[in-house]
Amino acid sequence: MKIQEIPDSALLYLREESGSQLILKALKKAGSKRELIKNVLLYQGKSPDVTRLNKIMQGSQGLPKFRYMRLLQFLGISSNQALKYIKKIKIIKNGRTFWVVI
Repeated sequence: MKIQEIPDSALLYLREESGSQLILKALKKAGSKRELIKNVLLYQGKSPDVTRLNKIMQGSQGLPKFRYMRLLQFLGISSNQALKYIKKIKIIKNGRTFWVVI
């Protein structure tokens, strides 16, 4: 499977260890959780929800594919390496939910 084959509407769940390392690397580059959430991942609101980021790091909340791709681009990671940080994918198609475990 390639990242390009995954629907844009999919939610990607990160592996606990490598996903945490990925987010920590992005945090260091962005300077703060707030900057990462607002400017890289494009979550909006007056006060971005930083607990969401913790859940994404733990692998308990999915990250929409377009936000994941922005994160990789921000870190300079090629799409060829995109799947190594993902543990499972949630795809909703025609009202049905499908899980793909990698």
